[in-house]
Amino acid sequence: VSHILFVFVITLITLQRFQYDSSIWKYSISMDVKADTTKIFLVTANLHFIQH
Repeated sequence: VSHILFVFVITLITLQRFQYDSSIWKYSISMDVKADTTKIFLVTANLHFIQH
C-alpha cells in the first residue's frame, strides 16, 4: 500500500510541475505573439506613412 501511495504522490508532483511549466510556456508564447503583432503593426504603419 505504501508503494502505491508513493507512486501516487510522485505522479501528483510531476503533474503539478508539468502544469506550471506549460503555463509559463503559454505565457511566453503569448508574449512573443504580442511582440510580433506590435512589430508588424509598426512596419505597416511606417510603410503607410512613407507611401503618403
